Amino acid sequence: MKTTLAVLITLAFCGLAAAAKQSPFYCDMDALDSARRTRHFDVLGPELVAKREAVRELRDGFEIDFASDPATFQHLVEWIDGERECCPFFDISVRVQPEHGSLTMRITGRQGTKEFIRADAARWVAPVKRPAAAQADGWVGKLAPGFTLDALGGGTVSLAKLHGKVVLVNFWATWCGPCKMEMPWLVDFQRRYADRGLAVVGISLDDGLPGRVLEFTQARGVNYPIALKDAAVAKAYGGVRYLPQSFFVGRDGTIVARSYGISDRAALESEVKRAMARGKAAA
Repeated sequence: MKTTLAVLITLAFCGLAAAAKQSPFYCDMDALDSARRTRHFDVLGPELVAKREAVRELRDGFEIDFASDPATFQHLVEWIDGERECCPFFDISVRVQPEHGSLTMRITGRQGTKEFIRADAARWVAPVKRPAAAQADGWVGKLAPGFTLDALGGGTVSLAKLHGKVVLVNFWATWCGPCKMEMPWLVDFQRRYADRGLAVVGISLDDGLPGRVLEFTQARGVNYPIALKDAAVAKAYGGVRYLPQSFFVGRDGTIVARSYGISDRAALESEVKRAMARGKAAA
């Protein structure tokens, strides 16, 4: 983090310079060469700030959560290495929850570090707001983009063939911790509400390795079709930056709701019931 706090250095010259007095917070100019400084401050820093998912204040610092995809993990580790070298007053650690859960960076330090972070790096610890790009309002009432995709285990899954049902189109990935938590809920909704016209369709955004996706879903008893990643379909649904992301398609083929991320099972089930009720009204 670039420091805007002055480094307090007092030089007393009595023929020869006396030893300098420094504050606890200083940046080591020689720690990173020009190329690494540019990447650290102008590339990695802004990228990671934009990817924050949650911030928690600690007694002596902060914890920041990120999605635990491989690219974010690698870039965070690279950023931490640079930060430790150029700003050695920070104590930084990172942990990953099991099975691709949240990636959490903890940043603390000597006395005054928390106040220093607030003053100099407020963008890092500012409250995380729901991204405007993920709001659902612009999608409600639009005709759901059609698709016919290869399904795991053979065959295809087609949105057109599900016309007349309420379709929950769920974008997810095996590495997405919230997706893993949500999947058993979708399994249960499919089991309990299928006779009321609900059809859940999962679209995996994993890169390649269909065998891994198949093993993942079989181990969790998934009872609804899973389709494999298709860039054109993901683009048609807005790019699907945030996971998990679900589009609730009414019986008439229009989108009646959209959600991303998870809160709790009850909230998601309420969305399912509202979608089915609105679907009936549109039938």
